Amino acid sequence: MVSQCVAIAFHPLWCYIFLNYYDLGITGIGIAGIITDLSVFLYNVAYSYNLRAIRSALFWPDSRCFEGVKEYLRLGLYSAFALGLDCWANALATFSAKYVSVEV
Repeated sequence: MVSQCVAIAFHPLWCYIFLNYYDLGITGIGIAGIITDLSVFLYNVAYSYNLRAIRSALFWPDSRCFEGVKEYLRLGLYSAFALGLDCWANALATFSAKYVSVEV
């Protein structure tokens, strides 16, 4: 949380620099957001690395990361399909509500 507060405290500065100094408009706001998010990530990695209790959980991705992916994908595809059906049903109900009249 401290790392997020530190990074977010600098966000108005990044916005000011990219909006007023470089005159980038909405693109400058996006760049400022990317810098803020990247700093939160880097602060969290540095903080996590300094905690001895979880230091062993930090590692660079390798082939071990992909063990068991097939099972996750099998469950994830069915869940994504079910979620898609739910969203499509809600959208269909919303669009069809246009044809329902209040008058009898």
